Order: sequence, then C-alpha cells, then structure tokens
Amino acid sequence: MTIPKGFIWEGVKSDALDVICEGIENRLGNSFTFFEWREKGGYHVTGSTKKEFLISCSSKEYGAMLAREVSILLDQALEHRMILANAYQKKDFPSHSWLLVTTYYWCLFLALAWLRMIGSVVTFLPTSEIDRLKKLGKKEHKAPGNGTFQISMIDVYGAKSSLQLRKLGSNNFHDGLWQTFFLDIQERLNLAKDEPANMETRIFSALNFQNRFDKTSWLSKLRNAVNYRVGFAYGCVDAKRIPDLFDSLESVKALSIDALLHQVESTQTKTGGRPVYERPNEYANSMLLFGVLISRLIEDYYGEILALRGINPTWHERRNSYIARLSGEIGPIWPL
Repeated sequence: MTIPKGFIWEGVKSDALDVICEGIENRLGNSFTFFEWREKGGYHVTGSTKKEFLISCSSKEYGAMLAREVSILLDQALEHRMILANAYQKKDFPSHSWLLVTTYYWCLFLALAWLRMIGSVVTFLPTSEIDRLKKLGKKEHKAPGNGTFQISMIDVYGAKSSLQLRKLGSNNFHDGLWQTFFLDIQERLNLAKDEPANMETRIFSALNFQNRFDKTSWLSKLRNAVNYRVGFAYGCVDAKRIPDLFDSLESVKALSIDALLHQVESTQTKTGGRPVYERPNEYANSMLLFGVLISRLIEDYYGEILALRGINPTWHERRNSYIARLSGEIGPIWPL
C-alpha cells in the first residue's frame, strides 16, 4: 500500500526532524528510554507555575530518546498486531472481548508512538516525580501537582532545547492521551483546509473520527465498557461474539488505501454518532480499522524519518525477523 505524501506529510516531517535532530545517536539501543532520561538525563528545571514546568536539555539527547521510544512503542504495537494476526489465521479466539482490549492497546501504543515522533510525550507524573522536579527548580516558584502531563519542545537555542511539561485538564492518562492525539490530527487538518481535497486529507479526516457523546475518549470508553461493565460483553461462554471483530479482520487484508478508507468511512457511518455502549460492534470495528490506518501511516512516515537522519536500520531488521519467525506458525501476517 502506497501512503500519499503531500502538505500534511511535509508538516509532520518538519516537526519530526526538528526534534529527532541531526547528529543524534545512530544506534537507538544506546540512547535513553523516556524513563531513563527522566532519571539520568542531562536537563535542569528553568521555571515552573501551577500548570507547568520548563526544562532545558540537550537537543540530541532528547531527540535520540524520542527516536528510541517510537521504535519501542511500535515494537509493542506489533506484538498486539500479532495476536490479531493469530486470531485471523485461526478464525477463532477464546475471548472476543479480550481481542477488543488488545486492539485498544494496539491503537494506544501507535498513538503514543505518533506523538513521540513529532516531539510530544504524554505521561503520568506521580507525586514523587513532581517533588523531584521541584527540587531541581527554584524553591520560590509555584509548581503543579501530580497528574497527566504533555511534554513538548517549545524552543531550540544552540545545542539546547527548551521543553514545556504542561499539566493536562484530565488526570486520567488515557483521556489525556486521546485528547492530545486528536488535537494534533485536527490541527494538521486545519492547516490543510485551503489545500485541495485529496487522499491525504481523507486519511487524516478518517483518523479524526469522534462522536458528540464520547468525543476524543471513544476508544477508551469502549475498552472500559467491555472490561468493567458487567454483562455488557464477554459472551463467548454462551457462544456470543461480543463485540464481533471477525468480519473486519477478514475484510481488511491486502486492501488498497482507497478501499481501506472506503471501509473505514462506511464503518464509522454505521455508528450513527451514538454513544459507544449503544453500538459496540460498530465501534469495535471502527477501532480495528483505526489501528490498521494509523499503523500503516506511522510505519511509513517513521521509516522515512530514520532514513533522513541516517539512523541504523537494525530496528526494521529486528521487526522483520520477529514477523518471519512467527509467520511459519500462524500463516500470513494480518493485515498485510
């Protein structure tokens, strides 16, 4: 499948190359993860308010960390995709509700990877982490409490980057993640509003799917309803597929981008804009197709970013080796 690249891609590429900057560590395995960077990174707190911390750090160190995190998150997403591939191959799964949960986490890791690729990290900072940041700053400054934060680069000066750790409105990590992700997609569509309608804007419009009841949290609300609303799902003991993902698993293999988008749009229309708990099968299929679409988009984009920065391609080689090792056991790798 060929991913079209136009005005929106140029904006994504520019954002990604700003943070995954020139001269970063060539071998991603030698860079910090985000957790390690928080613990050992060479940064200092330059200011704080009730809503944010400001941090100065090495641009190369931060960029290398982001690049490694994208790779790790895409690896994690791939493991969930392989569970879906296994279900597709066997035409069965012990729990259709749990298949929905793994679909959700497939989508979640892809969304986290997308945001890191463009320089944004959504994370929950506990009280212990907030206290540590306070100690690194000036005592007289106010500081936010624990909660979900978005970390983004706001300036570059020489070899240093200035970061903003902004506390989000919701303390719930999942809500904060999806709000941030959908806001990024919407902003890219807004920037492209004067561009001619094309396949690229159609892709991003499909990714921006929401309803007026659940808005940006529709994926997590469906996951929560399936997992925690007793009697809502988990019907396999009584031979019920709730929710039923198998029609979508069957239908998305080897689709062209135009055919995939047609199916995404058709499935989204079937939700009727109603709350997720009213139409779980339609929203479950929308979630699955969302995952297929963003998976193909980010893997294509990120591969080009790595190539532009001359980063060692062992990440792709490891993933291909993993897929090849399992493909003999479970057959064709869904959905490719």
